[in-house]
Amino acid sequence: MDAGCGEPCILARMKILVRILLGIAVLVLVLLVAAFFFLDSIVRGAVEKGGAHATGTQVTLDKADFALTSGKLDLAGFSIHNPEGFQDEPFVSAAAIHAAWENGTIFSNELVIDEIGLDGIAVNLERADGRTNFGKILEHLKSLGGPDGGSAPSDGGSKHSLVVKHVSITNVKATVHLSGIPLAAGNASVTVPKIELNDFHSNGTTQENIAKLTSAIVTAVLDATVNSKDAVLPKEILGELKGNLDTLKAQAQDQWKDAKKDLDSVKDILKKK
Repeated sequence: MDAGCGEPCILARMKILVRILLGIAVLVLVLLVAAFFFLDSIVRGAVEKGGAHATGTQVTLDKADFALTSGKLDLAGFSIHNPEGFQDEPFVSAAAIHAAWENGTIFSNELVIDEIGLDGIAVNLERADGRTNFGKILEHLKSLGGPDGGSAPSDGGSKHSLVVKHVSITNVKATVHLSGIPLAAGNASVTVPKIELNDFHSNGTTQENIAKLTSAIVTAVLDATVNSKDAVLPKEILGELKGNLDTLKAQAQDQWKDAKKDLDSVKDILKKK
């Protein structure tokens, strides 16, 4: 304080300081309220951008319900669109996705998600004019495992770790479409009852982590589909899928600690069935 400033002067300055602090507090409160109301759209945007980065095609999400206080997230209408030149139906879609995480980690450098559940997965495998819809997408997924990890999305976020303890994927149905072949002979379907994976680890920005998680889940779903013993997939589809997946599974080993073990357990279940 200035030596020449008397009591009235000091009181005036204190009032100014109090007003500034109150103004800052109000501003922070407004930002927190705004963030609370826009969290759903923020999550939706991150999922769509991260998924698009992973697959190289458009990803859309109809609804995101983000409950920060309870540590839960519900997604509806998730779709990975087909590349250009194929049918309008999505390449992969999920009727519902649910996640629950440890609240103490939500603002830390390591977000720990206890459980992710995906239900009602529809996979559409298509071959047309000598090309496959999954071929382009799987080639893009493989590029993410290269030396530079693909072209990272410019979300401008800081890097942090993501740990997913358990992923449960239920009610998977894959349908194959071969153009130029009669309907009965050109279509085939396969159903996988359940896929379970454990201990996913990733480090990067939010969108990069979502991209890696999307890539790992898509790879697991397609691998379980290829190895199902309940359906005979056309040779045109089976050979190309297996070739792409062998490379992707090798890349995923560092992210899924128990992926091979769990995929083997899926095969055992299918054999018993």
